[in-house]
Amino acid sequence: MLKYVLAFAISASLFTAHTAALAGEDELRFGLDGGYPPFASPNPDGQLVGFDIDLGEALCAEMHRKCVWVRQEWDALIPGLDTNKFDAILASMLITPERKEKVSFTNPYYAAKAVFVAPKSNTVAKVTPADLDGKTVGVETATAYGTYLQSKYGDKVMVRDYPTVTEAFADLKAGRIEYVLNDANSSYFAINRDGDDGALKLIGEPLVDSMLGEGVGIAVQKQNTELLKALNTALDQVVANGTYSIINKKYFPYDLR
Repeated sequence: MLKYVLAFAISASLFTAHTAALAGEDELRFGLDGGYPPFASPNPDGQLVGFDIDLGEALCAEMHRKCVWVRQEWDALIPGLDTNKFDAILASMLITPERKEKVSFTNPYYAAKAVFVAPKSNTVAKVTPADLDGKTVGVETATAYGTYLQSKYGDKVMVRDYPTVTEAFADLKAGRIEYVLNDANSSYFAINRDGDDGALKLIGEPLVDSMLGEGVGIAVQKQNTELLKALNTALDQVVANGTYSIINKKYFPYDLR
């Protein structure tokens, strides 16, 4: 009973804080591509929903700011941040050395792991270089996955970029590619969404490699140290007060952190 009372109290607190933000606090504009379920994607009514959306709203409540979500193509997110189209990027963005040269990141808000996805008819237990020889692997464009594949496997693998991972999964189901390399969490969701009769499955154990990122963080302009500090403080607060855990359990049966 206590956990339900606690959940209600946290929800009520978030609602009160968010209402106060809507009443006249400054906007906080988050850029995202909005095509990455279950982190951020439109529901049937066209409203963005998902883990990143709920987390962003919780952060805005802590900061007494009003969240505004600005959709942008994935590969235009960092340029959009540079040109002040939004204040921060909250889009499940991997923290990589290349990106850290352009933007500053908050502390990671979930761990970075990648996984190969294949049709259920695939009999490979663990993907090896021989398994990828001459095969086509789909990745979301402007992510670390294509770079990782080319570095690890060279010309043996053909990498095909997609605007969104949803489109990559669609081609995988249609047999136009053999594998998708993607974030383990959204891959789990895609397969779970299809249920026991789904067409896809995960292959092998999740991959952990420095090339695949140091975790997932919120990106801000390098000079915006004030916002970076405020976001890190808010992240600490939503973890400490249990809000992060509630959001986590809403979308995943395991701890993302």
